[in-house]
Amino acid sequence: MTYFDLHHQTVPRYNLQSDLIRFESLNLTVYNHGFKSKNWSVLPNEIPRSTGISLAGVNTLDLSDKIKAVISQPDQSIDVNQKFRFSLFVPTSSQPVKELIILTHGLNERDWKKYLPWAAYMAQNTGQAVLLFPIAFHMNRAPSEWANPRRMDIISAERCRRHDYISHSSFANAAISMRLQQSPQRFFWSGLQSYRDLCQLIREIKQGCYPPVSPETHINFFGYSMGAFLCQIILMTNPDKLLTDSRLFIFCGGTVLDRLYPVSKYILDSQAHLALYAYFIHHLEQELQEDRRLRQSFNEDREAATFFQSLLQFYNLRNLREERFNELKDQISAVGLAKDHVAPPFEMINTIKGAARNIPVNVKIENFNYDCSHENPFPYRVNQKKEINKGFEKIFKRAANHLSS
Repeated sequence: MTYFDLHHQTVPRYNLQSDLIRFESLNLTVYNHGFKSKNWSVLPNEIPRSTGISLAGVNTLDLSDKIKAVISQPDQSIDVNQKFRFSLFVPTSSQPVKELIILTHGLNERDWKKYLPWAAYMAQNTGQAVLLFPIAFHMNRAPSEWANPRRMDIISAERCRRHDYISHSSFANAAISMRLQQSPQRFFWSGLQSYRDLCQLIREIKQGCYPPVSPETHINFFGYSMGAFLCQIILMTNPDKLLTDSRLFIFCGGTVLDRLYPVSKYILDSQAHLALYAYFIHHLEQELQEDRRLRQSFNEDREAATFFQSLLQFYNLRNLREERFNELKDQISAVGLAKDHVAPPFEMINTIKGAARNIPVNVKIENFNYDCSHENPFPYRVNQKKEINKGFEKIFKRAANHLSS
């Protein structure tokens, strides 16, 4: 089926609250499972010191008490981040599941609509199940108020009033931009929880906790955008030696943090990006000396934290990063888009293939004959159906071939 066919079939009927959805025409069944994170305690249990827009300033706005509470409450107390559901796309003929692809999403995403055709295609064309797993404080792990256009537009307007040179502020990125500017270390805390949650998920899969997935299931990864960052770390770390033969397909990602430019109305505004960059690129070593809690977390997950650091700056720990990528050369394949301004494709090549570009990882760059972006690689434009279907097929056929090898 084409991209548009898969979109028509999946998007209208998808419901994360249903335990089971049968897509007879696709020969797929979606199982929605509950997940309870055991790793929420890594998050701060206090309101962080504000380094950006002050909470006092926000409280002068016409915001409901509920929104004020969401903005200012400690991350540990956000229940929807601790207990949530994930979807599992299973080919009808592949039960019990013996092969599984964990698909991760991009930064500041709120729903799975974009990914439903992706998951359906991969399940149909690999025979593997596809599991859509949300990163901490994203998708269905974030309070619904953070995606409320009317309320978040007020915060965006206030951010623009307070910061003369801010750009790309919008209701869509107001919540994450405010939270990361206020406390850039949230990028690490939420990433650490997500990493540990993925480890927990993999262990629970191996324990037979999610039927129809077999405990003997072989696990692969599809990492898109910032989700690729998480997948790279878990594959590099190989927790409990459970991922020794796992494969990873990277789409529009794989770049070190200081070579990304996530300033977009759909991702981060410019002030949040500056705060994130300053903290992790210029001040992390100092913060590790001064922040006991941060230092302790780095020490507890030393290997994962080290690989995390190797993916922050291009020249920092470059030898370590490139040595590990060389070891994983046959397990990783990547595709970038020539029109991607968030994760520039030449920076993807520099990171994954190394500074000398001598790591033999298969990396391709595609330049589609239609307007697209990092955030929306396959726009739903009826007047360009043919080209968009062709572009989608080209990317996902390559992903299916790699993850089926």
